[in-house]
Amino acid sequence: MKLSLALFSFFMSLALQAQELKGKWIIAKDSATVSLNGTTVLNFNEFDLSIYDFKNFKSIHSYKLENDSIIVDGTSWGHLKFVDQNRFRIELKDEHQRIFGTDYVRLVPTKTPNTLEELNEFTYYYKTEKETDTIFLGLQLLARPHKLKRYEIEQIDSTLLLTSFKFGKRFKSMPILNAYENFIRLDGLPEKPYTVRAGRIYELPEIDMSFLEEDQESNEDHNNNN
Repeated sequence: MKLSLALFSFFMSLALQAQELKGKWIIAKDSATVSLNGTTVLNFNEFDLSIYDFKNFKSIHSYKLENDSIIVDGTSWGHLKFVDQNRFRIELKDEHQRIFGTDYVRLVPTKTPNTLEELNEFTYYYKTEKETDTIFLGLQLLARPHKLKRYEIEQIDSTLLLTSFKFGKRFKSMPILNAYENFIRLDGLPEKPYTVRAGRIYELPEIDMSFLEEDQESNEDHNNNN
């Protein structure tokens, strides 16, 4: 009887974990983990796993949970554990038995009274232990053509994400939990505290209007030539 109860509990645990995995998850990255290629999004259904590079479909696989490990197409990806209901970690050991973990964050609907277009006109500032940055968006960003890192607010389903680009390539994307005129709260840091609050900047540097005029003239010339 005890063995039957133990087996029942074990299979119920696996079933619950599989249920908790359903949905879309994005890889958690910061400046120390940007060497990971692309922006991986995992979409778990009941029997299969679809992998995307942000919104670009890459592949589909079978998966199952077995002894606290996630098995994809018959190969173990590593030990899977839930940090909380909206974050899980896949851990692997190297040849020296050191443990390396990769976190994934669930994509949940962003809470905001603003439209994406409205948010793209604000400027925010955030600071973590590893980086500090000003998030220029919209017109403020357009007036700074030489910035190495460029930000844009993108969207997957009902989730808004703050994406940074370097050299025209997506650097990382952080889900926006809440978005308002005076602040946004971002998720997706790989280490605690996991989330960061970015406050809005109201006193902005002057916009280089001469650049905007030159940019407009350049676009008009391009359209006329076509």
